[in-house]
Amino acid sequence: MFEQQDKDANQDLFAMLPSEISLQITLTPWDDKPHPYYSLPFDALYTLLTEHKEKVMEMKSINPIVEMIITNQGALDEQLELIEISSEIIEQGIREKKITPNKIIEYYLYRGDFFWKQNVFSTAIASYQKAINTMLIFNEVQGEKDLLVPLKIGDYWYQHLNYPKAVKAYQIGIELSGIANNQAITNKYQERMIQALKTTVQVYVFASIAYHWENKHDDARLSLIQGIIYLSEALETQLSLLQEEPFKVLLQYLISSYSQFRHLSESDYEILEALRSLVKTKSEETMKRIVTTLKRYCESEYKPLIYGILVTTDTGIEIYSKFEEEPDKLFSEFIEPNSEKEVSITEASTLYSSLFSALGISLRKAFKRPRDIKQIKHGEITILVEKGSYVLSFLFADKETFELRQKLKSLVYKIEHTFSAELEIFTGEMLNEKELEKIVNETLY
Repeated sequence: MFEQQDKDANQDLFAMLPSEISLQITLTPWDDKPHPYYSLPFDALYTLLTEHKEKVMEMKSINPIVEMIITNQGALDEQLELIEISSEIIEQGIREKKITPNKIIEYYLYRGDFFWKQNVFSTAIASYQKAINTMLIFNEVQGEKDLLVPLKIGDYWYQHLNYPKAVKAYQIGIELSGIANNQAITNKYQERMIQALKTTVQVYVFASIAYHWENKHDDARLSLIQGIIYLSEALETQLSLLQEEPFKVLLQYLISSYSQFRHLSESDYEILEALRSLVKTKSEETMKRIVTTLKRYCESEYKPLIYGILVTTDTGIEIYSKFEEEPDKLFSEFIEPNSEKEVSITEASTLYSSLFSALGISLRKAFKRPRDIKQIKHGEITILVEKGSYVLSFLFADKETFELRQKLKSLVYKIEHTFSAELEIFTGEMLNEKELEKIVNETLY
């Protein structure tokens, strides 16, 4: 379908150009290659973007204009006005599914490269992340350059001492190289990830020591647990690390530190026993079982409890909600004291949804930059807030973790990508409930 639409779009673009420009262009026969776009000079692209933007945005396919933008990237980068126009056209094309996945990936990689060269790393990484998300959703990896994007991100985070983010980037790289069946690059990612994991364990150990000095024993314990989780991931990747002397010292320190905590729970004793068994055992199979058990115990202690998720439009209209926790824990403040009336899950959920639909409206009105509002504390509940182009998501949990934040970001991206056309001009009509439920379950749970 897209091939014919691309061909038609090429003809339409050519027809928009004045004769003094069109006569300079040598047309490429369509059958020469799968997508032979006209090779337009920069002045032709300038004319299309500045004088015919609305017509370009109405075309059924904008693959050709994306190709032209990428081809002329050198000249385009010097024109701020054109960068804004081209971004607007492409963002709308993505929402309306007028661009094929490979072109989305190519465009965001190009934008990432541009901002990286300008040393605007946060914007570059955001662009790269959009390219990576598209690769993962469509299993679309075009070449080795695509595979190495997470490596660039991971190395950046590692150099800036954000080791958990580096680990996450390398893990994504392993997933992408697996899609491409590229074992050489998979091995490169594993080497980087092991180094990042070892460093991350050390960071959490040092953090635990600092918390001990400040008498913050709960924080010290959680830091050690998180360090043990990363230790388990390192051993899952390379069990032979147990034979390295620095790693042995680190393991002994984890054991001695953990045993000093007061009021150890049953899970704490299981964690301690698993750590001690790792030191003693010589059997590789036993080590593997211990590592798996150790990680499971630690994650059960550290893993945040998700109470509920609410997704609204940016105007506060609810489009999805799901609640896991008993209502008396979440809504006790909003239920009349000494009331004997029982509140059902449905009633509580309705109250909850109404409250935060109103909150969504308030955030939009009260703050010019709602993206800056990332977290709201409500008693023992932590509310993670994530704003997309069209939706505002509230995730209710007992704590925030890096992994949980990434899941929420991914959820917003997937919802907006799947329902882009419906959300752009939201009429109030319910979105596909089964599809929403599937996205939420696959992303959060």
